[in-house]
Amino acid sequence: MTTRKTVAIALQSALNPARFQLDIAAGKTQGTAHTAVQVAITMVNQAEALALEQYNVEVDEFNALCDQLEDTDSKLNSASLELSHLKSDIDDIKLAAAQTVLQGEKDMAAAKVSHSQTKNMREELKKLQAMQPEKLKFKVSEQRKKLDDRRELLDSQRLKIRDLKSNLTESETKRMALVGQATMLEDEGKELRSRLIHHDGEVDQQVYHGKDGLEMYLYTFEWGLNFRPASAEIKIINDVTWHMEVRTNYGICVLVSVTEWLAPFYPPCDYLADRWDGSVHDALVEKIIARMELSHPHLVERVEWAKESYLDETDLNEKHVAALNAAGFHSLYSILHVPPAKLLALVKDQGEKDVSVKEKIKGFGEVSVKQVYSKLHNIVAEWESQHEAWKPVKRVSKAA
Repeated sequence: MTTRKTVAIALQSALNPARFQLDIAAGKTQGTAHTAVQVAITMVNQAEALALEQYNVEVDEFNALCDQLEDTDSKLNSASLELSHLKSDIDDIKLAAAQTVLQGEKDMAAAKVSHSQTKNMREELKKLQAMQPEKLKFKVSEQRKKLDDRRELLDSQRLKIRDLKSNLTESETKRMALVGQATMLEDEGKELRSRLIHHDGEVDQQVYHGKDGLEMYLYTFEWGLNFRPASAEIKIINDVTWHMEVRTNYGICVLVSVTEWLAPFYPPCDYLADRWDGSVHDALVEKIIARMELSHPHLVERVEWAKESYLDETDLNEKHVAALNAAGFHSLYSILHVPPAKLLALVKDQGEKDVSVKEKIKGFGEVSVKQVYSKLHNIVAEWESQHEAWKPVKRVSKAA
C-alpha cells in the first residue's frame, strides 16, 4: 500500500506542473479556447487515473507471482527435509543390514566349524560305540541339539536379512520419487523466477545522473515490441525478442528501439532531452551490440565495416567530404546511423559554434545531404552484394 501511495504521489507531482499551467490558461481564456483547456485538464486527470489503475493491476500480478514462488520454495524445502530424513533412515537400515549380514556370516562360519566337528565326532563315535554306547548316544544327542539351535538361528538371520533388503529397496524407491519431486519443484521455481524477470524486467544496477536531480535506470524486458517512428527516414529492426526502457525518477520513461545501424532510437521528449545523461546512450549501444552479435551478426559485421570505412576513401564530392570532416563526421557509420535531417542540423550547429567550420560548410544544405546519402547507400549496397551470408537476411530491417 505504501508503494502504491508513493507511485500515486510521484505521478501527481509529475502532473501538477501541467495542471497548474492548464489552470492558469483556463483562467486567461474564454469561449472555445477555454473549453479546450478544460478538456485538456479532464484528459490529464483521466490519464492519471488510468496510469494508477494499470500500475495496480501490474502490482497485483507481480504479488501473485511472488506468492506462487514462495509456495513453491516452501514445498521444495519440505521435500528436501523429508528427503534428508529418508536418507538418514536408509543409512541406519544399511548399517543394521550390514551388522546382520556380518553376524549371519559369523554364524554360518561357526556352523561350518560345528559341522566339521560333528563329522569328526561321528567317526570317533564309530570307534567308541563298542566301549560306551550310552554315553556316546548322549553326546551325539547334545551335538545334534546344538546344531539344530544354530540352524534355527541361521534361518532367523536369513529372514532378517531378506526383510532388511526389502525395506532398503522400498526406501530407495521412495528416495528416487522424492528426488524426482524435488527436481520438479526446482524446475518450477526456476520457471517462476524466469516469469518474474519476464514480467518485471532486468534492471541494470548502475544509476545514471542527469541534470536537475534526474536519475536514470536501464531495464531490459525479454519480449519484443514493434516501433513505428514518425519519420520514414528512420528504419527500425522489429524482429528482436526483447526491448529496452530508460526509466527515470521523474516518472517519465522512454522505450528504446534499435535502428538498422544498431543505434538506440528514442521518441522525442524535450522535457528529458535538456536533462539527459549522455553516458546512457553509450551504455545502450554496448548492450545492443552484445545482444545483436548473437541474433543479428550480419548487422554487427556491417556496422564494424562502416566504422572502418572513411569518407575520404569514397568518390563523394570533395567539398562535401571537407564540410562533413570539419563538422566531425569521418566514417561511413558516423553518417549512416544518423537520419538525414538530424545530420544537417548537427552540421549547421557545429558551424554556428566554430567560425572556421562555418566557412567550410558554406553551401552544404538539403541537396548536398541527399547526394551524400544516395552515394553512401550505393556503397553499402555494393558491399552487401559481395557478402553471400548477408543476402538472405537483407530483409530483416524494415522501414517503420
